Amino acid sequence: MLSRKLADAAHYPAIDLNGSVSRVMQNLISPEDQKMANRFRRLWSLYQQNQDLIQVGAYEAGSNPDLDQAIRLRPAMEHFLQQDMHSSQDSASTRHEVQALMQN
Repeated sequence: MLSRKLADAAHYPAIDLNGSVSRVMQNLISPEDQKMANRFRRLWSLYQQNQDLIQVGAYEAGSNPDLDQAIRLRPAMEHFLQQDMHSSQDSASTRHEVQALMQN
């Protein structure tokens, strides 16, 4: 189970982003925010799908611009997805953080 692997890697909360889909998200956020969230999820998933190639050096940079962006953003995306159990953040701050991340 992927959430177990995340927890074992000290990634909290251990939520499988690819396997976790909200049925109400489109009712809570704007279409622009939905598009941004979908782009985030796509880049995260693209990296996951190619992780073995990346780690062994078999991926040739420049052959897939989306994957290049996913590789470049991966550390920031991991940081964004992790949260200390004693911290909280309002939706406006979260939106701003994702927007800044996705503009890189």
